[in-house]
Amino acid sequence: MAQEELSYDELLRRAGSKYSLAVAVAKRARQIHDDAEVLIDSDSKKPVTVALEEFARGRLGYRVTMPDGETETWPRHPQSRSEEDTGS
Repeated sequence: MAQEELSYDELLRRAGSKYSLAVAVAKRARQIHDDAEVLIDSDSKKPVTVALEEFARGRLGYRVTMPDGETETWPRHPQSRSEEDTGS
């Protein structure tokens, strides 16, 4: 399957922060290394690359529990380009 190319900036925008991206991908790469089912078709055999591809394709996310007990799920659904351009 053709690999989706995403820039580092786009991955960070989807993840919220570079630290969250690193932790989510590292945890998923460990799962893949430990023989978890891969969620995408990938040409790569490297767990970190596969985990990044899963994140880029929207198959991997994470949940953050805030101090007040509420949770946030990432990645958040990105706005359409027209909404971003108009600032809506």
